Amino acid sequence: PGASIDVIRRVESELNIALPYIYVMLMQHSNGFEGFINGHEYFSLRNIESLASPSSRDFANEFCPHLVFIGSDGGALGYAFDKRYN
Repeated sequence: PGASIDVIRRVESELNIALPYIYVMLMQHSNGFEGFINGHEYFSLRNIESLASPSSRDFANEFCPHLVFIGSDGGALGYAFDKRYN
């Protein structure tokens, strides 16, 4: 199930970011994803609530305060929104 718009707006407020419309729509449809795409490419998209978790904010604030990490390839590659271009 997807995330409610109220939860999404709360996370946006906590992170001081306006998330892209298409991402908000995706989170309302499926609040996160983890698995293989095309049978061999691994992809993990974090659920919306985890973006504002204390451990996520601590990491981001310490190493890259302008980024909001939303997912990864399960290895060294991460996907994020850059708050400087909000």
